[in-house]
Amino acid sequence: MNVGTRDGRIVSIHPALDAPVSKGHLCVNSIGVLGSARATNEENYLAQKFARVVLGTNNIDCCARVCHGPTAAAMKMMLGTGAATNSLDDIERAHSILLCGANATENHPIVGARIKEQALRGAKLMVVDPRMIELSKYAEVHLTLRAGTNVPLLNALANVIVEEHWDWFWL
Repeated sequence: MNVGTRDGRIVSIHPALDAPVSKGHLCVNSIGVLGSARATNEENYLAQKFARVVLGTNNIDCCARVCHGPTAAAMKMMLGTGAATNSLDDIERAHSILLCGANATENHPIVGARIKEQALRGAKLMVVDPRMIELSKYAEVHLTLRAGTNVPLLNALANVIVEEHWDWFWL
């Protein structure tokens, strides 16, 4: 971010157009609070109360939530790391994007904005989510799965890739 000041006070904030991750995007949230996976439930409850009552924001999150624990462990076991294996710049190179069970524009606004821009440039966007999320408007396909059917769907996709010898799929 480029922060403009006058007389020791912040007067403007603008995105850095050459930033490697955000590519000139900023979140519209004026303030946010991050909780901690290492804090107790009571401490995180106090953090969210402070954010909502004192600061007047509902923008509170923790990227190390318990729900990501099994995902990170499986990714580390299969890929050697519990993090994404592609760069965010790959979004701009994608001809097709499969977004499965994630609300990128809400939970990761910069990534969501980049996905939306690529869809507007012609990439085929497929959303697999029971919810109607913002990116559903830009998707060629929005598959609204019932709870518990995501694993069979992904297994079926993997089967087609193997059976049809889609070697190009990984390029």
